[in-house]
Amino acid sequence: MPIPMLRVKQSTSTPGTGSLVLNAATAAFRSFQSYMGAGTFAQRFGLQKDGAREISYGTIDTATGQITRDTTVDSSSGGAPVSFTGVTDVFFDFLPGDRQFRTINVSTTLPLADIGNVIRCTQSADITATLPPLASVPGGPNLLCMGYVIFNDGSNGSIVWIDPNASETLDGVSNPFPLFVGESLYVFGLGTTWRSINRPRGERLVRRSSASAVASVDLILPHYVSAARSRYRLEYRQVRSANNGAALLMQMSPDAGVTWRSSYSVAIVRNVASGGAPGDPNNSAGALNLSTDFDSSNAGHHIQGSVAISPGAAGARRASIEGGAFNYGNGGWGGFAGPQVSRFGGHSNLAEDIDAIRLKMDSGNINLGDFSLFALYD
Repeated sequence: MPIPMLRVKQSTSTPGTGSLVLNAATAAFRSFQSYMGAGTFAQRFGLQKDGAREISYGTIDTATGQITRDTTVDSSSGGAPVSFTGVTDVFFDFLPGDRQFRTINVSTTLPLADIGNVIRCTQSADITATLPPLASVPGGPNLLCMGYVIFNDGSNGSIVWIDPNASETLDGVSNPFPLFVGESLYVFGLGTTWRSINRPRGERLVRRSSASAVASVDLILPHYVSAARSRYRLEYRQVRSANNGAALLMQMSPDAGVTWRSSYSVAIVRNVASGGAPGDPNNSAGALNLSTDFDSSNAGHHIQGSVAISPGAAGARRASIEGGAFNYGNGGWGGFAGPQVSRFGGHSNLAEDIDAIRLKMDSGNINLGDFSLFALYD
């Protein structure tokens, strides 16, 4: 159950069934404005005097102290607005399914006062939402089920990391769980562990970028606690080169783009066109090839493909890629032009955990293109 407006009650002396003018807050209570701030809010509220009662939806203007009665939900007059006289109590009304928005944009330990509410995260860079200690959360098995709805409404592909407090766990795992932009999760305390409902699973969109006359496109990989559990897929489409004969390349970074590796080995690269022979070019310009030599002479030609990425592990495994692409080549690879299908694979020559990738052409700019990064997190 969400926390309602704590101790909010005013009164009105306005008679009849129309709009009301609010008096000051009742002794030992707070006003709507002190809780909601100055503004106009759609709200459900209750009215009561002696044995007469009413629950209505309306609009509260906290700056002027005006309140309308737009729709009556229930009343002692058979569902019709009640014509009150004299001083009548006006109070906040809520149902068990009601929730309030709480907004955060920095790393925060979620307060107990917001249990049951929607935590809307509006950050522009990664933040951590730390859950409170389970011992402080009311409820447990066969008792109240209390938790938070957490919604990532951030920008720039920023991630909300949901972190169980200290050594506590969420769904049996003590590592933080990533919530990507547009995703939401309901977490609740269950005595000795946090559990979740509607947990995002499978391949999940992490970041998307559209290029227009740029030298490169950089995408940061979510840095999971355990690299062994990280898997990614890059999808690129409608990519065009500013230079004729250029190929789309990819580089890897172990430090979020501070440095870019330039030493790679190509496992296999094949391009085949109708009537043509396969070719085996090496990696170009200190990067891995994601296409053949693109023919930009026709505005309808473009590059599209998909790459599976394994980020590697420091001192243990080399970051590697495997994928395929389709584009129109101009005859530089294998000596033929026209539609070409590529199949490729390769790896970095260093054993390390990469956390960023860069897309670029081996000459000139990326004229246009869409790039989407997906992640699978176990």
